[in-house]
Amino acid sequence: MDLYFFLNCLKLERSIEESRKQSGSWKDLLALSVLKPVSIGLALMFFQQCSGIDAVMLYTVDIFHSAGSDINENLSTNIVGAIQVVM
Repeated sequence: MDLYFFLNCLKLERSIEESRKQSGSWKDLLALSVLKPVSIGLALMFFQQCSGIDAVMLYTVDIFHSAGSDINENLSTNIVGAIQVVM
């Protein structure tokens, strides 16, 4: 067995044991350092739902077909999805 691998396993086991000794509570979730990112994430999800992007994604094939696009409708959906991931 590789010595480097063995030492890393021991280090990982110690880290797990130390983590188990620490306890957390629901009160920790109300800390500003946690509450701020969670609030931002929830707000982003809320505004995404309110923006109607789901309807656009659902009807992307119909939208491109109605627009008279020469691109394959299914490919256009993939392109829109990829752009959405990048943005």
